[in-house]
Amino acid sequence: MLIQDQEELGQIREEFLRKQGYKWYFLFMMCCFVGILLYTAIVPGFNYVFVKSQPNKVLMDALDFLPGDMKLEDAITDDFMTLAWNLNARDPYVLTKKTITTDEETAKEQDLATYDSLKMAAFLSAVNPEYFLPYQDLEDKKNSAKVFISGNAVAESPAMWAYLFATEEG
Repeated sequence: MLIQDQEELGQIREEFLRKQGYKWYFLFMMCCFVGILLYTAIVPGFNYVFVKSQPNKVLMDALDFLPGDMKLEDAITDDFMTLAWNLNARDPYVLTKKTITTDEETAKEQDLATYDSLKMAAFLSAVNPEYFLPYQDLEDKKNSAKVFISGNAVAESPAMWAYLFATEEG
């Protein structure tokens, strides 16, 4: 009798452990399913709804209060500076009164005269890729290859600087 009870308890224990094993398999499969669902549907949906970059025309329209014909050299202060980053050439565009007027070699090389208005300088330094799409002037044939983002987007990311250094050094 005691042996039979022990055998029954052994069978009950084996059945219990088998059911427990199925529970862990089910838990593992559900974790995989939820992970795939998060990766393919929920996170991209959240990004589409909440983290969408606006067209840069929105920013240009918001800067309409600035006079479009005011040159950087007409700014009252001596220490006016904006920073933009040309993605294709990997060049910083430091737009100040002095770079436009005195540094003729850099001004010619980067065609700074095109970006010599206060409105354009403010616009180029504010096109942050977290909020706005990069700026590219496709109508200007001479500068159509230039794609600009805000200079602080590169300056705040040491990883970006390291990547640029590594790719340029080979």
